Amino acid sequence: MDKGQKYSSLKRPQGFSLLELMIVVSMIAIIAATTILSVVRAREQTQRQNIINNLKKISAAKDQWAMERGKSSSDTPQKTDLAPYFNGNVFPTPVASETYFIESVGSFPYADLAFPIENESRFTGVN
Repeated sequence: MDKGQKYSSLKRPQGFSLLELMIVVSMIAIIAATTILSVVRAREQTQRQNIINNLKKISAAKDQWAMERGKSSSDTPQKTDLAPYFNGNVFPTPVASETYFIESVGSFPYADLAFPIENESRFTGVN
């Protein structure tokens, strides 16, 4: 009997070995971890951009309020004063549990976050 026949007659056991299963599980874990990190990062970037957009809307509404009412740069409007300048007469709602501070007409609004996004806990309307 030659060498080729000897090896072909050996039967391989059915199923996967423990090593093969461990490799597959570890690959799935690596892919899942990478995907989760990407999703979290994308979510934070979207929240950050939405907060900045809200601040820009607040700043524009504040400028329009001041111009229509002849206010000076030291006057500070309230949320109710700015509501008519937003869609549906509603002040922008928080995106990530942030608090919006309108400030006076001559300064930019800002938002303080309860939970930092991308290591930032305060956003201003100009970024």
